[in-house]
Amino acid sequence: GYNHTYAPYTIRAQEIVASGALGELQYAHGIFNQHVLRLYQGKATGIGEDRDRVVHSPADVYSDPRRSGGGHGHLQITHLASLLFFISGRRVRRVQARMRNYGLAVDLVDALLVEFDNGSLGSIGGTGNMAGGRKIDLQLYCEEGWIDIDEAAGTARIRQGETIHEEALTDENRHYYRHATTNNFVELILGRAANHVSGEVGWRAVELLDAAYRSAQADGAAVEVAALYDGGRRTTDD
Repeated sequence: GYNHTYAPYTIRAQEIVASGALGELQYAHGIFNQHVLRLYQGKATGIGEDRDRVVHSPADVYSDPRRSGGGHGHLQITHLASLLFFISGRRVRRVQARMRNYGLAVDLVDALLVEFDNGSLGSIGGTGNMAGGRKIDLQLYCEEGWIDIDEAAGTARIRQGETIHEEALTDENRHYYRHATTNNFVELILGRAANHVSGEVGWRAVELLDAAYRSAQADGAAVEVAALYDGGRRTTDD
């Protein structure tokens, strides 16, 4: 699930952006690196920073493009996209992408150039071959300030005017938000909580990834999100 959206600093960032205090988004940059190479090889063990995680679902799904739709984009970049769209409230207009499989049946490395609906630009990417660590960053640069989230470290800095707010996850925060999507889903069904993340966030992530995979298949030609709704016919070379 999109558990990264439950971190206290993520919620604070979303509220500040929604208030208009930072002005319009001008540039976004995000990266999601982790050691999930063995999943893309169809193996269930040796996953994660310390290679000690085991996947209990059919591992070969992640290495089969017919069932998974792709590799690193669908497995990991989607989480980065959830942060981006949850905080910024923006939508993608067009995408240019390059992907590399390095001998796998699915993508291992992704690089995306994005234009948002307000004309701002962004770069998004990552690799599934970062042994011994992980790197999950998102930076949003706006007219009147910026947001810098280091999700792997559990820290964030938000500059608003002349003030910089710094926040970090506590052990209690980490434990809570790892299970937050499941807990919120149950509470929502029971009528005891509102839906924390709108389905629109997932929708925007799907638009981004669909356009990115189409662009990569077209040798990096730009794909307009609007084209996804008329058969994907519109691509450009700019």
